[in-house]
Amino acid sequence: RVLVKRILRKHGYPPDKQEKATHTVLEQAEVLSAGWAAPADAWDNKANPRKPLGRWLVENMPRGVELEVPDRRSTRGVPFSDEDDE
Repeated sequence: RVLVKRILRKHGYPPDKQEKATHTVLEQAEVLSAGWAAPADAWDNKANPRKPLGRWLVENMPRGVELEVPDRRSTRGVPFSDEDDE
């Protein structure tokens, strides 16, 4: 509503007709958006729920490959910290 009124004022729309014009624009937006957006329940039923990345990685990792997990207590350097910014 505020954005519509702001646009009407910006383009010199008469102040006494702004309320009706705002109402008309919002009604038109509702009618148009019904064709653009899917109802939430329809979207939820159709969309596949995403798996957490960790689960996806475990399920899609090639069999027989052992990953080396670094020890958190080790003192590792920060990757790429020795490179100079050019």
